[in-house]
Amino acid sequence: MELSLDKRPTFEHIHDLLDSVEWVTRSEEEWVKVFDRSALVSTAWEGDVLIGLGRLVEDGRYAMIYDLVVHKEYQGQGIGKEIVKALVGQSTSKYVGLFADESLTDYYTSLGFEPIQGMQLNKWKPKDEV
Repeated sequence: MELSLDKRPTFEHIHDLLDSVEWVTRSEEEWVKVFDRSALVSTAWEGDVLIGLGRLVEDGRYAMIYDLVVHKEYQGQGIGKEIVKALVGQSTSKYVGLFADESLTDYYTSLGFEPIQGMQLNKWKPKDEV
């Protein structure tokens, strides 16, 4: 397994990875924007197969990890942990957070994250405003 902060995957790589875990993907144009607006993108490769991905958005004080995913056939091998370590290690921010399903609380606490109490609020803009 090769971990990289420099190698950008193609849309086909991303589609195949997300398809393995039954995640809905964005359009190719949306992925280009997402990567361009990310401070860091960490990818894991087995040869020319993308087996893991995570990205970090930050402003120097706060950072958030998004789109952390490991190919179904490679889960449980520490790949997600290595991606998180790379993103957190390269971040210039004091605080790094992420959103995750409650079922993953134990996993993320084992990586040093602390659950926070409260509620999550979202506001989605209509498509014609984006």
